[in-house]
Amino acid sequence: MNMYMLQNTRVGGLANYEFYAQYQEQSSKMFGGYINFNFNPSTKRLTIIRRPRNSGEEVLLWAHNHKPDITLLQDVYAYPWLKGYTQALVKRSLGEAREKFATIAGPAGGTVLNGAALKAEAADEMAGLMLDLSNYVDGGSALSFVIG
Repeated sequence: MNMYMLQNTRVGGLANYEFYAQYQEQSSKMFGGYINFNFNPSTKRLTIIRRPRNSGEEVLLWAHNHKPDITLLQDVYAYPWLKGYTQALVKRSLGEAREKFATIAGPAGGTVLNGAALKAEAADEMAGLMLDLSNYVDGGSALSFVIG
């Protein structure tokens, strides 16, 4: 490939290189260069579409293991943080609604709503909760030394 790129005036240039790269990608898709699979999140079942023919073939999976909601809500340490963050989000949305209609007309001259104050209070609470996360207040363990 290096010689191909260096001799672009005689061989064909970047367009031919791009066509060749697309050809390789398409032929890999058609003839088993990539492993097609289907994962059902409700049953947690992984189905590999292509049947491996060789008994010594190894498959490397890159999987993310997320905790389900019910596990987080039953966690003694995570539940109070989730509850506080949810309340702060609700305060912020209520503050946005109250800020949209700043005053309500009434028989005694009307009422002024506290939308800006609610939004500021929610922002302070969310910042404090994020600081709690970074300080591991919830009881989690700090990350170990990682290379890479």
